[in-house]
Amino acid sequence: MRPLVLSIAALTLAGCALPNKLLQSASLAPPPSVIYQSAGTIGVEYADDGLMRLSNRQEALAMVEQHCGGQYRLVGGASEGRIEAECVR
Repeated sequence: MRPLVLSIAALTLAGCALPNKLLQSASLAPPPSVIYQSAGTIGVEYADDGLMRLSNRQEALAMVEQHCGGQYRLVGGASEGRIEAECVR
């Protein structure tokens, strides 16, 4: 019985130590996607449920930052699972 408990604990700890990208690829949530973009605006949708919620939001914000080349301002889209931004140039 003790080896079983130790095995379960080790597997649980190993799962927590996996790199974020590996965990994200194992999740069922789809990656963030651009729903619209122009030279000065972008809208990104991301899955906001499950364990990878924070990671998906961070990846969506990184997509916005990359599109804008740095600074941006969040506009509208205060809903969960969607980011709308305007580039600040």
